[in-house]
Amino acid sequence: MMPMEISKIVKELYRDKGQTISEISKTLGYDRKTVRKYINGGEHGYHRKGGYQRPLQDKIKVLMEAWYVADLKGPRKQRRTGQKMHLDLVRHYEYKGCYTTVKKVLRGVKLKYKEVFVPREHKPGGGSEYDMGYAQIMLGGKTVEGVLHCHQLTYSNDIFVYVSLKENAQEVLLSHEKAFESFEGVPPEIGYDNLKQVVKAFL
Repeated sequence: MMPMEISKIVKELYRDKGQTISEISKTLGYDRKTVRKYINGGEHGYHRKGGYQRPLQDKIKVLMEAWYVADLKGPRKQRRTGQKMHLDLVRHYEYKGCYTTVKKVLRGVKLKYKEVFVPREHKPGGGSEYDMGYAQIMLGGKTVEGVLHCHQLTYSNDIFVYVSLKENAQEVLLSHEKAFESFEGVPPEIGYDNLKQVVKAFL
């Protein structure tokens, strides 16, 4: 008999014929737990109670995630690739798995830390946004950290970037003056991302 037929017969014997679970068990040759499961609406066959266990992936995931987060703080060109992570795992951590497993784990880690961008609509003549970033620049033959003052008009997406060596209010104000000259006007409003140089307090 098909599984659905068995379930139907069990329910009919129990509900319509008034047989007990023990009586149905003897009649059909199923144990009482199985009969009870059919009566309560359970399905026939094998069902996995838990998810798939991936001990190898779980073991390297913590280490790979730590590597990935640390690499995000450094230059993009110096970040570990999946192949480099696999090589380091084999050389220094006695990893016996294949590169495909490492690639799968790295894909999951990247998705976890991937930024989600929500599209926004802006009207012509709207405001601008200001944010600050950092970059390694060459100055006098030496590599120094530069401060990037990034201005962007919200409607046209025109961008102006001012580079300074200091991160203070004076440089922030100077970057605004330069941006207004480049945009040939002053935006009616400017959005800031909680920068301490421009946000004094929340009210």
